[in-house]
Amino acid sequence: MQAIKAVYRPEIDGLRALAVVAVVLNHLDKKILPSGYLGVDIFFVISGYVITSSLLARQSESLGEFIGSFYGRRFRRLLPALIVYCIIAALLICLVDSDPGPSLRTGMAALFGFSNFHLLSLSTNYFSPDSDLNIFTQTWSLGVEEQFYFIFPFLFWILGLARRPSRQTVIRFAGLLAVLMIASWLTFRWLSAANPSAAFFLMPSRFWELSAGSLLFFLWHFGPQKCLNRCNYPMPILALLLLSLRVPYESSYNYKLTTVVVFLTGFLILNLRQRTGGFALLSYTPIVFIGLMSYSIYLWHWGIICLVRWTIGIQAWSIPFVLILTLLAGFASYQWIEKRSTKILLLTRPSRILKIGFMSSLFAFGFIFSLSQWLHTKFFMSINNTLDHSEEIDGVSLFDKCDYFRNYRTFNYARDLAACTYPANRKSGTQSNLKIPHIYYLGNSHAAHLSGMISSLRDESYYSQTILYTGAIKSPPIPKSLMLPPWDSDPWTESGIATQTKISRLILNTAKPGDVIVLGNDLGTTFAMISTDSSEIKNRKILALKTWIHELSVYAAEADLRRVQVVVMMPVPFFQVAKPDFTTKNCQKTWYRPSIASDCYLSAQRANTIQSFSGIKSSLNALEARHANLHLFSGFDVLCPADRLVCINRVKDGFTYWDGGHLNNRGSGLLSKSFQDFLVKLKK
Repeated sequence: MQAIKAVYRPEIDGLRALAVVAVVLNHLDKKILPSGYLGVDIFFVISGYVITSSLLARQSESLGEFIGSFYGRRFRRLLPALIVYCIIAALLICLVDSDPGPSLRTGMAALFGFSNFHLLSLSTNYFSPDSDLNIFTQTWSLGVEEQFYFIFPFLFWILGLARRPSRQTVIRFAGLLAVLMIASWLTFRWLSAANPSAAFFLMPSRFWELSAGSLLFFLWHFGPQKCLNRCNYPMPILALLLLSLRVPYESSYNYKLTTVVVFLTGFLILNLRQRTGGFALLSYTPIVFIGLMSYSIYLWHWGIICLVRWTIGIQAWSIPFVLILTLLAGFASYQWIEKRSTKILLLTRPSRILKIGFMSSLFAFGFIFSLSQWLHTKFFMSINNTLDHSEEIDGVSLFDKCDYFRNYRTFNYARDLAACTYPANRKSGTQSNLKIPHIYYLGNSHAAHLSGMISSLRDESYYSQTILYTGAIKSPPIPKSLMLPPWDSDPWTESGIATQTKISRLILNTAKPGDVIVLGNDLGTTFAMISTDSSEIKNRKILALKTWIHELSVYAAEADLRRVQVVVMMPVPFFQVAKPDFTTKNCQKTWYRPSIASDCYLSAQRANTIQSFSGIKSSLNALEARHANLHLFSGFDVLCPADRLVCINRVKDGFTYWDGGHLNNRGSGLLSKSFQDFLVKLKK
């Protein structure tokens, strides 16, 4: 069998245009096109088709030559625009974000095709910035494709398709690909329920979409032509109509919807033949041109939308401005970077292209790394940094050094106890505070969000404090089966429970008589009875609370034997109305952000919130009566005074919450005075 000459199909670029327009509109405002994100799935199918066409068109007798040629073409096609985008976007985000670290680390990972892994790790950190504010969020899909490229060409070579393929090798390869595709789809289906973030970000659960595109290429060239050619005029139009109808009205990410979109995309690729209405529409010159620019548009649209969110906000009047700027940036990147770099490197040896690409990526990585470490402060435009972080003491994130949900393998008790201990300020306070020699903070992210209070206590009193926590896992832990989604299905939960159990035990053994262990847990967001809860969720909450109270009773009894006090932080007000991934990171008014989005202002009825906590409060009051060393501290009235009918997420001088349930440093700092008074009473 001769090498198959690659044939340009303008209608596929038309499909690319459809996909990128859907993605841009969805990212602008999900209300415009709720499931426009599925355009990425269309991209995956098209990529599989095009990559297969490219590989079959270039056969080689040498593995090194075959692989080098493939990666050389990929580098030449994708890398220049990505590097330019990463450098410019990194500089721009530093202008408006006082803490660009999460974005910049994503950009560094994107340069080498691993941003999807980094974004997956951020998805389990409560205190990660809203993904809408990360200027490199869109690069996750490039990471998936690049990881696919690490595997796919080697399969080609191993099964003989790179060296004079025969019909038998084609059938063998297609059969293997079909098996891998089914396995990947089953993985995708399972993860969609068990761990949606992993299903979304990881290549193994996306492999089936890319391999579907590859199988489509084999069907196009080797399939039953008579059957394929019977498709008449209305069929592609019908498929386009169905694809269009699926995208606007479905918003939840699920395997069924994705499977339908992939199927319809495949149907179109197979049946968009000349002299059909679908072909005429998608091969229309302006649409094809948008498809040709789709990669550059995809790169730049997100950066522009992200910067607008950081500044003037996405509003009705700013949307046309964003669309025009996206088209201009996409056009400039396509004309002056994509096309020009392809032309310049066209006759360059693949090995030299790989060296140039690697060195360029390394340079960009070094530049962005320097921004993340110290240079970003030189570019930040706001005169007064009014941002209040959560989970940060002295500008250092507790997540990076004191959270062991995913970092449990690095846990070293002696080392981390020292690193996460904050000695008393000897110039403050009085010697009487030594009656409580040390305070330990345990729990999950609701222990970490006390960072502002911990800082205030250190600076204003004589208390020495340590915080070691395991995000998402309560102290003491409850079984995984009783946890609420998504933690009941997260693959790291079991190791998190084991780590939390270990830390709680070690702290108990370390604490001396008179020390205090403060337990900060998400009691409100976990155990509160909400009117919208299903009966199944309510029953699970009741059982989970009963189990946790029992475990707490055992822990308090053991602490009592060591003459250690245990303090339970009672629930703070929380706001169900907060949108998913909401943070107040860009809710501070400054000269380049003259108005604050209404989404920033959260509220909850005080009486309803208190009522939802009634079961938690009565259970803990009963437990406090049984254990002399168990005490309850509530900052509810500080954060939501009794004279208010409505709790809000701010005070006069700024926001007090990081998201819908976690305090920022200003908010938890407000608790410092009342907690100090509480500790004084505790000593008596």
